[in-house]
Amino acid sequence: IPSLRNILRPVNRMPPEILSQVARYLIKDKNVDAISIVPLTHVCRYWRESIISTPSNWTLISNKNKDMTAACLQRAKAAPL
Repeated sequence: IPSLRNILRPVNRMPPEILSQVARYLIKDKNVDAISIVPLTHVCRYWRESIISTPSNWTLISNKNKDMTAACLQRAKAAPL
């Protein structure tokens, strides 16, 4: 039932492209790596799927965390790093 309530929220009806732009803006604005957008993926399932499925969100990679580096490389797919 909680996930059904989330579907009706206006923020969850935003196009995934808009959510991805928000994530990219966060990275560019703070000039940080992709790990800074991870909290956005914890908002709800829709946000997680939208943000993770956009390869350009994962192109700024840090070598501080090996697991995160591997995840970024996998999620970036063919996007230029």
